[in-house]
Amino acid sequence: MRIDLIMIENENQLHELMANCFGFPDYYGKNWDAFWDCLCDSDLPKDIEFVGSNHLKSALPESFESLKSCFDDLSREYPNIGTRVDWD
Repeated sequence: MRIDLIMIENENQLHELMANCFGFPDYYGKNWDAFWDCLCDSDLPKDIEFVGSNHLKSALPESFESLKSCFDDLSREYPNIGTRVDWD
């Protein structure tokens, strides 16, 4: 799965993009706790490539760190999921 972050200008757009890409339910709360809960309950692809990570890191550094932290925690806490994430 390839996710383009280059057009993201605010955290709400980021949450919308994540919800669409990962098929989160309509009740997704669009915050990092809800993201974590939905992420853990999703069927994730084996490979996720985030394109435009440097843009997001520059434009929304806290959001970038929250997003990255969720995927880092996922791989550490649920290694059996086996999703590989690239931050391009």
